[in-house]
Amino acid sequence: CPVRFVGTGEGLEALEPFHGKRVAERILGFGDVLSLVEKVQEKIDLDDAKEMQETLRSGRLDFHVLLSQLRTMKKMGSMANLIKLIPGAGLIPREMLEKLDQGVLNRTEALILSMTPLERANPDILNGSRKRRIAAGAGATVEEVNRLIKGLDEMRKQMKHLTRAGARAKAKPKRKRR
Repeated sequence: CPVRFVGTGEGLEALEPFHGKRVAERILGFGDVLSLVEKVQEKIDLDDAKEMQETLRSGRLDFHVLLSQLRTMKKMGSMANLIKLIPGAGLIPREMLEKLDQGVLNRTEALILSMTPLERANPDILNGSRKRRIAAGAGATVEEVNRLIKGLDEMRKQMKHLTRAGARAKAKPKRKRR
């Protein structure tokens, strides 16, 4: 009797179709890009993805966008299992993968949900008293709120850099090969 499914975790949602070659590639540390793509296609709505792409290109990155991305990531399953599908992930220490659990996503989501819609849209207005209220509402510390804000600032910088790099690449005339 051939193997039809393989369990990648606990519960029925962790059952996946068995593909011998893909399992062998995972074991050898080559990742499984096809399974990753299938998971993404299965869980992400194409219209939502296009809307998110436009939002990121425009540079309007705020906590509403981050919350939407977190919820999309949570739909796809555990971070550790997703990272294992990426080629070269075998080089990441097991302890580090175990730290990337749903708890991190849940904690971040709780912090964002403790903000008012105005604060999510305008993180620059977050002063000390607002940060204390958000931390108390999420059962976290002000330091965690500061780390979240710093993380959003870093993402904004990276998006600006990527947007500029993309614009430069489009503006460069292509050379003809001889």
